[in-house]
Amino acid sequence: MRQLKLIILAILLTLVLIGCTEQTGNEDSPSILGIKDITYTIGDDEPNYLDGVTASDQQDGDLTADISVDDSAVDYDTEGTYTVSYQVIDSDGHHVTKNIDVIVIAPIDDVDPVISGTRDITYTIGDSIPNYLNGVTASDQQDGDLTADISVDDSAVDYDTEGTYTVSYQVIDSDGHHDTKNIDVIVMAPIDDVDPVISGTRDITYTIGDSIPNYLNGVTASDRQDGDLTTLITVDDSLVDYNVQGVYSVTYRVSDAAENVATIIINVYVEAVSLTADFDLYYLNDFHGSILESEDQMGFARIANLIMTKKDENPNRTLFISGGDILQGALLSNYYQGASTIEMLNMMGLDAFVIGNHEFDWGLDVLLQYFDQTSDAPVHANFPLLGANVIEKASGERPAGIDAYTVIEKQGYKIGVIGTIGYGLESSIAASRVADYEFQDPVEWTEHYATYLRTIEAVDMVIAVNHGDSDYYNNSVADFTGDARVDAIFNGHSHQNVLSQVYRDGMDTFIMQSASNGRYVGYAQFNFTAGILSGFQANNLNGYNEPLLNGSQASMHALINTYTEEVADLIETNIITAGDYISRSDLTYFMAKIMNVKTNSDISFHNYGGTRTDVSNGAPMTVALAYEIFPFDNVVITIDLLGSTIKDLMSYTDLGYYTERSSFNDNTYYKVAVNDYVYGSYPSTFGSGQNEVDTGLMLRDLFIEVLEDLRDEGYETFVPSLDVPEPLSIDIDHILLTRKRPYTRDIINA
Repeated sequence: MRQLKLIILAILLTLVLIGCTEQTGNEDSPSILGIKDITYTIGDDEPNYLDGVTASDQQDGDLTADISVDDSAVDYDTEGTYTVSYQVIDSDGHHVTKNIDVIVIAPIDDVDPVISGTRDITYTIGDSIPNYLNGVTASDQQDGDLTADISVDDSAVDYDTEGTYTVSYQVIDSDGHHDTKNIDVIVMAPIDDVDPVISGTRDITYTIGDSIPNYLNGVTASDRQDGDLTTLITVDDSLVDYNVQGVYSVTYRVSDAAENVATIIINVYVEAVSLTADFDLYYLNDFHGSILESEDQMGFARIANLIMTKKDENPNRTLFISGGDILQGALLSNYYQGASTIEMLNMMGLDAFVIGNHEFDWGLDVLLQYFDQTSDAPVHANFPLLGANVIEKASGERPAGIDAYTVIEKQGYKIGVIGTIGYGLESSIAASRVADYEFQDPVEWTEHYATYLRTIEAVDMVIAVNHGDSDYYNNSVADFTGDARVDAIFNGHSHQNVLSQVYRDGMDTFIMQSASNGRYVGYAQFNFTAGILSGFQANNLNGYNEPLLNGSQASMHALINTYTEEVADLIETNIITAGDYISRSDLTYFMAKIMNVKTNSDISFHNYGGTRTDVSNGAPMTVALAYEIFPFDNVVITIDLLGSTIKDLMSYTDLGYYTERSSFNDNTYYKVAVNDYVYGSYPSTFGSGQNEVDTGLMLRDLFIEVLEDLRDEGYETFVPSLDVPEPLSIDIDHILLTRKRPYTRDIINA
C-alpha cells in the first residue's frame, strides 16, 4: 500500500512540473499558421517566408509582426534540402517554433543559345579562305558567352569553282540546347582586267628561199590570272611576201579567259640570197655542268654574254652547237639532273646538242625526257639531240628522241650538222647504263649522212661533231670527197685545247676541240663567196682574246641565281678545310680507303678517272666541291674474289687501291669493294667472283659523310692521311643528300 502511494505521488509531481513548463502547442502558447515547405530555383529571388504566414495568441491576439524567420542554414547556390525555422513569443514569454523544408534546385534550362553576327560572304577564287568567325558571337541565358564553342562547317564549299554554297554555324549549351545558322558563300572568279604579256619576240631577217621562220621559237605568253598562255598565241604573217624583198609586219596576238588581249607587231626583213656571206659558229664540249664561274672556268653568265650578244646582233649568221658531256659534273647541274643546264642552253639559243658518254650517267631515259615535248620533264629542250651511231640493240635503230643530223638555215644557206659519239666509248660508261645500246663506227655513219645531206637535203656545208678525238676518225672524215665531203670537224671527250688543220684538195678543213668545263669557247667563221664555201678562220676563245667573255649576261646571271639560291648551303657551307694541296691521285686512294673501311672489305679499288679535280691548300671542302671531285653517281659493289684475281687488279694502272693486308693467297676468297663503273668495265674479272652485293652507297655521299665525321671528331683540316672514322655511319635506307633532286623551281621553257 505504501508503494502505491509513492507511485501516485510521483505522478502528481510530474503533472505539476509539466504544467509549469512552456511548451510548443500548449494552449497558453501562441500559434503559427500558413507555413509550408518551399521549392527554390537557383538564381531566383530569395523566398518571402512570411507570405501567407500568421501568428496569434489567446491573450495577446495577432502576433504576425513578431514572427522571426531563421534561414541561415540555406545555401541558395547549391542544390539540396535545407531547414528554415519560424518562431514567435507572446507577452508571457510563451513561444512556439516551427520548421519547414526549403528544397534548392537547379534552374530548368529550356532556352536555346543564340548565334549573332552571321552574314552571307562573297569569296574570290585565289584569295585566302574567309575567317568565318570574324564578328560572330554566341550567348546563352544560362551559360553566358559561348562564342568559343561555335563550330563552322564549310565542307560543302568548293573554293576553286564558281557557285553558291552553304556554310553552317552551330553552338550547343551545357543542357544540349543548340542554335544553327546557315549562310551563303558565293564563290566567284576574280575580276581580270589585266592584259596578258607576250615575251621573246624580235624582228626577223628572212632570206628568200629559206624555210618560213618559226615565229613562235622562244616566244611565250603569260597572264597574271590564267598563267601560261603560250599555246594560245596566234601569228598573222599574211602581209609577208616571202619572195619579194621588203619590210613586212607580223602580228602576235593572245587573249586570256577574260578576253583581255595582248598584241605585238614585229618587222620581218625579206632579203635576197647573198652570194657573199659569213657565218659565226660557237662551240662548247665537255662542259660538265660548270655553270658557276670559278678560278679557271668562265661559267655560263660569261659564255652567254658572248653567244647571246652575237645572236642578238647577227641572228641570221650566228650558230651555237655543243659536242657532248655537257650536263654531268658539277653541283648546279647534277642536283637537277641536267634540267638547269638545259634551261640555260635554251636561253642561249643552242642549235644542236651532240650526245657524249656522260649523258648516259643518269640513264638515257633521263636525258631523253628533255627532248620529248610530251613528257612531264621540268624543262624541254628547244634544240635537237644528235647521235647518228647510237643504236638500240633490241631494235637496231636509234632510240626515239635521238636524231642523226640537223639542218640549220640562215641567209639562204643550209648548214648540215652530223653528231656522233666516239667508237668504243661504251667502256667509259657504267655497264648497267649502256647495256642496251652500242656505238657503231662513227666514220661510216658520218660518211653516210654527209652524202645524204648533200644529195637529198641540198646543204651548202657539212659539219661533223664527234664526241671523241681519235686520229682515225679525224683523218678518215677529212679524206671524204665529193658528195661525202665534210667541211669542219669538232671533237670532244679528251678535254684538249686543240686546233689543227688538214690539208687537202680544194679548201682545207680544220679540227677543233675546246678544252673542258667552259675554260674555252670554240669559234669558227665560215666565208661564202659566189655562193660557195671559200674559207674559214678558227680559234679557241677566253677572256684574254674575246672581251665579251669578261662580262656577265644579265638575264643568264639572274637565272643562275634562282638555282644557286636553292642550294646555297651546299655551295657555301664549309664542312672542313683542306690542310694541304691534295691531288686527284691522293683523293683516289682516299676514296678507296673510305670504301674499304665503310664496307669492311679486304681491299678496295677506285679508278683514277672517277676523281676529277685536285684540291688547293686551304680550300673549303663544301658539298659543291665534293661534286667536282666525284661528279659521277657511282655506287659501291662488294664481291668475293680469289687472291690471284685481286693481284691482277692491283697491277692495273687505271686503278688506285687500298688494303691493310700484307698479302693475298691465290686460292683464297677475299672481300673486295669497287665502284659500279669499275665493276662493269671488267666483266670477265668480276664475273669470276661470288657473293656480289650492290650496297647502294654512293661514293660522293660516303666522302661527304666522312668529312662531316672528321669535323665532328674535332679535326679542323682534312688531309688524306687521316683515318676514316668508324663505324659505318650511313644508313643505306636513308635518302642521301645528293640523291635528292627536287624540281622546286618553275622552270621556264625559254
